[in-house]
Amino acid sequence: MDATAQPDWVEWADTPRAEDWKAVALSLGIDPHGMRHHPQSWMAGGVGGPYFRPETFPTDAVKQEFERRLRIVRANAGAGGAIEGNALANGGYIVNLRSFLAWARTRWSVPHEWAAAIGHVMRLPGADTRLIRNLAAEERKTAAPAGQAATVAGTTQPAHDWKEQAREIAKAKLAEHRAMPNGGIQGKLATYAAHVEKELRQRGIHGPRGLLTAGNIQREALQGKYWWNGGNPKD
Repeated sequence: MDATAQPDWVEWADTPRAEDWKAVALSLGIDPHGMRHHPQSWMAGGVGGPYFRPETFPTDAVKQEFERRLRIVRANAGAGGAIEGNALANGGYIVNLRSFLAWARTRWSVPHEWAAAIGHVMRLPGADTRLIRNLAAEERKTAAPAGQAATVAGTTQPAHDWKEQAREIAKAKLAEHRAMPNGGIQGKLATYAAHVEKELRQRGIHGPRGLLTAGNIQREALQGKYWWNGGNPKD
């Protein structure tokens, strides 16, 4: 399984409901179809899971964030909760994905491709466009003010643009790799994104909606026109 594989956002935009762990995976840019259940998860008796193999996640930090988000979702789902959902025997929920996305975007950094795909689906003939308008309103409400694109954790002091810092960190790592005896570009873009995630966390740099994951960093700061275009990073 490729831990960096992207979800089919159009498929998920057209999927009304799913297990809560799938919703959380999508919020981190992880493809639920590619997640591998731990072979011994049955020993937990079906309660508190599901449990996944470590290689399901690109880094241990992403695994920990997945588990943290899942706990928060389960604390807010169900009857009377902020997230619409039906309880399951294992303590989880079947949640309304669009309702979940609107809620999640007010709290976490979530792949913009998901909402964009929903926008496409909702514009199809006969679709109810109220939800996409609500999502757009939430986006405007939670957008960071100018100069506040990133903050130093635990302070109100503005930090430099996290995307610029991400690229500087990635470039430094690439230069380190190129200086090795065998030379050339080492690893894949995902390798640099994972390294940047670790460095940003050590520096206490967060995005406008909190924790930055390797997936967010790769999509929003490193890939394509930003730095790594077709395997040819910009100097």
